[in-house]
Amino acid sequence: MKKILYIGLVLVIASCSLTRHNSKVKSPNFDLTKATETFSDSLLNKTKVDTLLVFEKGCSGCVKGSVKVTYIYWEAKGISKIKKITNKGYSYETTTKYDLLDYYFANEKDIRGQVLQSPKYIIDHYGFTGITLYSGNDKLNLEINENYVPINQDKAVINWVYRIESSLFKIENFY
Repeated sequence: MKKILYIGLVLVIASCSLTRHNSKVKSPNFDLTKATETFSDSLLNKTKVDTLLVFEKGCSGCVKGSVKVTYIYWEAKGISKIKKITNKGYSYETTTKYDLLDYYFANEKDIRGQVLQSPKYIIDHYGFTGITLYSGNDKLNLEINENYVPINQDKAVINWVYRIESSLFKIENFY
């Protein structure tokens, strides 16, 4: 009889600990888009940041539960800052020595004027890069389907994306 009670108690405790662990991992009510908009709006409206970059990585048709990431980059009082937010509710903020906007401002005309060449085939399931840049009263929105990247390697906008990704890699791995 003691053995049955002991086994039952162990099963109940194991069940509770697994449930508690899973509740820590999942954030079913976290809205990445809303969190990004709220944080960006507060920077633009309350702290009067005039240049802000929102850089998103995600995918269309991905498996449920895959991670989507947004980076928000801005300068305040001469210090460059970046905030990373994921759709799982994880976020961190840090300063950075990398300027994610230098290349854009040096090549703004090319980036805004280029039309990406369409690939012969497009896969329904694809990764994408989203860029929203607020500069003064101007707003630039770009969404780049990864199917377009291989045949547009020479375009300034693709080069800018690579430069941003390279800087983000350095920030995340060497800070």
